[in-house]
Amino acid sequence: MRIACVQMEAPELAGFERTFSRIQCLLGEALQPGVDLVVFPECAWPAYFIDPGERRLLREALSLNERLIDHIRRKAREHASYVAFGLVEEKGGKLGNNAILVDPSGEMVLRVSKMNLWHFDRDLYEPGRSFDVVDSPFGRIGLLICADARLPEIARVLSVMGADLIIDPANLTGYSFSPKGLTNPQLDFMLPARAFENGVWWVLSNKCGIESAAVPYVGGSRVISPEGVSVASASPDREEILFVDIGLPERRPASLPERSPAAYGVLAEPTESLPVTGITSQPAIPSCSSFFLGAAQFGAEDAEEYILKAGKHLATLGRLHASVAALPPADFLPAPGIHELADAIREKHGAVMGGMIVALAGGGRGGEPLGVIFDAGKILASSRGTPPLSASDIVGTRHGNFAFVHGEGILLPEYARSLTLLGADLMFSLTDSLSGPSLEIARTRAYENKVFLVRSASPGEARRSFICDPYGRILSSAFIDGEQVFGCQVELLSARCKEVVPGTDVIRGRRPCDYRLLCR
Repeated sequence: MRIACVQMEAPELAGFERTFSRIQCLLGEALQPGVDLVVFPECAWPAYFIDPGERRLLREALSLNERLIDHIRRKAREHASYVAFGLVEEKGGKLGNNAILVDPSGEMVLRVSKMNLWHFDRDLYEPGRSFDVVDSPFGRIGLLICADARLPEIARVLSVMGADLIIDPANLTGYSFSPKGLTNPQLDFMLPARAFENGVWWVLSNKCGIESAAVPYVGGSRVISPEGVSVASASPDREEILFVDIGLPERRPASLPERSPAAYGVLAEPTESLPVTGITSQPAIPSCSSFFLGAAQFGAEDAEEYILKAGKHLATLGRLHASVAALPPADFLPAPGIHELADAIREKHGAVMGGMIVALAGGGRGGEPLGVIFDAGKILASSRGTPPLSASDIVGTRHGNFAFVHGEGILLPEYARSLTLLGADLMFSLTDSLSGPSLEIARTRAYENKVFLVRSASPGEARRSFICDPYGRILSSAFIDGEQVFGCQVELLSARCKEVVPGTDVIRGRRPCDYRLLCR
């Protein structure tokens, strides 16, 4: 399959007549012999950052919609190609930030409206509600728009509906001292995670340039494989057409764990009834929500070696004044042995722990994993990663609500999402057995849920130990090789505020009734 991603310079509403002609030219350039799919950005027509006071000018531009769509359909038919195109449309007096897909016969086979409205979108557009896919000779195609990819449920529904390829017309923005330095979390880590976790090809078309001297676009149009690898990408600052050849269909990565729909019932529960809603509405004292979060990276062959090393590293973390610490996985033990290991660490090293709260997980041998939270005095709670997930998987402490994302569960967006909805502020991913773009996936889990995430592992090239903040930023990390402790100061309140930008909230922006397919 040959794809053409049209990365166009951001148009201004006032220049809509020039934009009309420019789109026709770009479409003609993209429809080279052998091209099977052309993708334009979000709101390629007539513009994106539209002043609500410019309604008259907008109506004038939208009066050309039918002509433009007819042109796209005709060219798609003449060149026997699919064309995806983002545009503003009006229906019943309401505006939609829409995208269409035209097939090689010139028929419009998909039309969607952006569901997860971003920032100032709500000043102008109505959110969409529908999910749809369409079969093609290249596999089943799904269509979403830009910030829709930030909510894990939207791409996941398309994947469960059988999508092999997801088309993503976007307006990804960012800030830098120069256009070449622009970047965006979706480009950096979220879209590779989306492609991998859903086992789909991901086709992103973005804009470049700056609109209204206020909205800088980061470019970087690209195609990402089901393994989460960017196979080709455009520049950050130039209008261009990116041509990419891919093989479709490609099987879902064998390394992905199986979904457990029965475990995710909380995804479809009303937002108002969820524990996270009550927790994030509680008043808080900033000075009481700040603490030092630490972790250790080391390996051990047996319990005796593990206890010895745990004591050494907990003592060092104590000298760093860590209030909470994560230890690497003890997968050499079956699950029942994890309680005994925690008790042994407490009894032998309780003096160096002081008031520290410690997270430990393991059970890689002999079935289900187990996580325990303990301090010098006792085991505070334990958590098994078995469905269905419930409030019992959340451990309340004086430093916030903790949860374990056991084993390869981090690769499934439903797992961490469910724990967030149940009230988790901080998640521990204590495992050595991850595949795919595991760093990008962990950063995505932190950002899409706005939680802290700690990964502690044993040393090794394929493993990483780090702490993410609720924006997916790496706050602290260990060197890949060698034993080490690391940590940073964290502000719990940043995990209790779920708003990313004004008008966009990772919890309240969800539509649970639309996600029932994920629970059955």
